[in-house]
Amino acid sequence: MNYTINEIAGAVNGCVECDAPEHSVFNVFTDSRDVTQGSLFAAIKGKNGDGHDFIDSAAQNGASAILCHISYSKPCSVPLIKVIDTKDALLALGTHYLHSISPTPVKVAITGSSGKTTTKDLVAAVLSTKFRTHKTPKSFNNDIGLPLTLFQMPVNTQAAVLEMGMNDLNEIAPLSAAVKPDIAIITTVGVAHIENLGSREGILHAKLEILEGISKSGLSIFNGDNDMLPTVKVPCRRILYGFGQNCGIRAEDIRPRGIHGISYTAVVGGKKIEIDVPMPGNHMVMNSLAAIAVATELGLSSADIQTGVASYLPTGNRMKITKIRTGATLMDDSYNANPESAKAVLDVLAHAEGRKVAVLGEMLELGDFAPEMHEDVGRYAAVLGIDVVVTVGELARHIHKGAAGAQAIHFNDKKSVAEWLNANLTNHDTVLVKASRGSRLEEITSEL
Repeated sequence: MNYTINEIAGAVNGCVECDAPEHSVFNVFTDSRDVTQGSLFAAIKGKNGDGHDFIDSAAQNGASAILCHISYSKPCSVPLIKVIDTKDALLALGTHYLHSISPTPVKVAITGSSGKTTTKDLVAAVLSTKFRTHKTPKSFNNDIGLPLTLFQMPVNTQAAVLEMGMNDLNEIAPLSAAVKPDIAIITTVGVAHIENLGSREGILHAKLEILEGISKSGLSIFNGDNDMLPTVKVPCRRILYGFGQNCGIRAEDIRPRGIHGISYTAVVGGKKIEIDVPMPGNHMVMNSLAAIAVATELGLSSADIQTGVASYLPTGNRMKITKIRTGATLMDDSYNANPESAKAVLDVLAHAEGRKVAVLGEMLELGDFAPEMHEDVGRYAAVLGIDVVVTVGELARHIHKGAAGAQAIHFNDKKSVAEWLNANLTNHDTVLVKASRGSRLEEITSEL
């Protein structure tokens, strides 16, 4: 981006206080520690702090201007752009930048109870074989992360792959309205965030907000195997993907390759494409099918699709497979968890060689359903024949209870888990680590 302070004020309907020099602003930050010369600092008030407390720090670090609330009254050494709501203004500025790019890139928006980040990475990997592609970094998928993603987008971008997350109703709708996606993907409607939304019907309603900004000529791509998605009404064309015969893009002849990947045949209309996914699990087949649906819509060849899927690299601690000091194989999937994703990765562990050890922590935001859902995951691990189920955290006691058919061990703290693993794992073992991000089980994987 390259805007003057007055241009920014016009885009966000703000008023400039203090003289506004005509030099350019090249970037936007919401953390004062990241601010560099020639950037805009957006002061955001959140649950854990208020960016207005760090305006002086941002100015000292070289900010050219500050985006702040209209009530902010302290003196500042750089121009202030005052607005009614800094989050709304940040999104408005991101939208302004996106739609100022000419030609506007193809915009793919992705949401879902699980699999959205992996699907985002797969879509970007496939589209990168033909287009200059920009994607959401990490999980920058809310009303702050989305505009920050847009600001990082080069002006020559041809395809933007944008993840959209939510915790409640009316959170995805403004993101979709701002982006106006050409293609919208819903990966699943599960139980993540059911604490806030009360039912899967409420979750479905929240996910469908991704269609708020899509035009009648746009395309929705839905998981056809999900029990709720195939029959909902949409304002545009729709493609279903999955394993079922009702799906326009379908997987058949699934060939697991242990923890090292999975192969299958993608059926796209009357054409068949052999696909090798470099990560294991049927859920990876599903995520790659969504990417194939996007690629097909945009005219990519079978060779482009094969190359793109094979080049996939996961974001963060998503099924990161490494050897650890004990010689055991570590499946680090500690980035996040809900009941569906926990079961999917337990399926992968069940196909691993040697003794199978699952380290499972708490799955958050399940409300009153949490004890039952944790216990169900424990039962699932036992039915799959997981040899040892190690749990940590208060809610995870219910996983321990459900896993009564396996060797089940519970610890109250992560340090004790790491000590037990270091003392008991051998080079014949495969160990999975999985929990919600708030459980911070990456502290265990770093100890290993």
